[in-house]
Amino acid sequence: MIDIVYDKRVPSVTVRGHAESAPEGQDTVCAAISALTYTLAADVCRLGCENLVRLQKGDAVISCTPPPALRSVADYLFESICVGFEIISRDYPKNVRYEIVKG
Repeated sequence: MIDIVYDKRVPSVTVRGHAESAPEGQDTVCAAISALTYTLAADVCRLGCENLVRLQKGDAVISCTPPPALRSVADYLFESICVGFEIISRDYPKNVRYEIVKG
């Protein structure tokens, strides 16, 4: 099971676990979550705000502390990627759990 937590207060996303919907290298659910996670990490790094990006197999944390002028941009980046997480978790509830933490 992949657990994804999106904390809107920071913003940050934590992704932990494995989908286990198919053998390693053939798991399309895992591949989809990984693609979204790595895209968000790249976007946060490009934003140029104070950030934490840790990407490891089965464990990722991405957070951003933007200055006020970039907060709406950071929020948009996280929201757009998290739509993908939400869709995948709805389509594959046995493999992905998605949670939103609101302030």
